[in-house]
Amino acid sequence: MNMAGLRQWWQAGPRQIAMSLYYDLTLIGLAAVALVLINHGSALSGQDESRAASVVPAAVEIADKPEYLALAGFLSHRYRLATGSARSLVRAAYDAGEQFGIDPLLLLAVMAIESRFNPVAQSVVGAKGLMQIIPKHHQDKLVRHGGEDAVLDPMINVVLGAEILKE
Repeated sequence: MNMAGLRQWWQAGPRQIAMSLYYDLTLIGLAAVALVLINHGSALSGQDESRAASVVPAAVEIADKPEYLALAGFLSHRYRLATGSARSLVRAAYDAGEQFGIDPLLLLAVMAIESRFNPVAQSVVGAKGLMQIIPKHHQDKLVRHGGEDAVLDPMINVVLGAEILKE
C-alpha cells in the first residue's frame, strides 16, 4: 500500500467507525422504542395476556403485531435483509426469548453486532452463524440439535445463542 492509500484509509477509518457506532446505537434506540410500544400496547389492551396466548399461537401473534412488523421492517432496511427473513428472525428471537426468559431485543442486538444478520458468518476463531457460536465450546448443545452443522441453521443458532446467554 502506498503512502497516499494509507493516508486515505487512515482518514476514512474513524469516520467509518463513527458511522457504524451511530447505526448500532440507532438500532438499540429503536429496539428500546419498540419495547416501550409493546409494553404500552399491552397495558392499553386490557386483555388477559395468558388467555390471549393460549388462544392464538405465538407465530401468528408476532406476525400480526405492528410493533414486530415495524421492527422487522427496520432490520430489513438497515441490514439489507429480505423482509421475510427479517420477520423470521424477529419471530425466532421472540420465540427463543420466551423459551429462555431473555429479552428478544437483546437477542436481535447480539445478532446485529456479532454477524450483522449474516447466517453463515464465520470468525477467525471459529465462531459461526448469527449468534457467533463457537462449536468446540458447545458440543453438548450441538449434539441435541444434530451436530456441528446445525450451528449454521439460523433458527437453531438463535435458540442455541439464547441458551448460551441464559447460562
